[in-house]
Amino acid sequence: MTVVVDVEIEDEAWSRDVADVEDRVSRAVIAALGDRAGSVVVLLTDDATVRDLNARFRDKDAPTNVLSFP
Repeated sequence: MTVVVDVEIEDEAWSRDVADVEDRVSRAVIAALGDRAGSVVVLLTDDATVRDLNARFRDKDAPTNVLSFP
């Protein structure tokens, strides 16, 4: 099975604070999917952006740790 993982780093604090962040995220996604195939995009950003996404798509005016879309 093939898993395609695209890690987008919008807030450079992720690269500064987490060693090998893209590799770590990719490995975690692949491990979580097990033997399933798929495509996943992970956006590493700041609270303000997550808050905006929550407001636009979930009617919540707060940042959260995870926001997912099918």
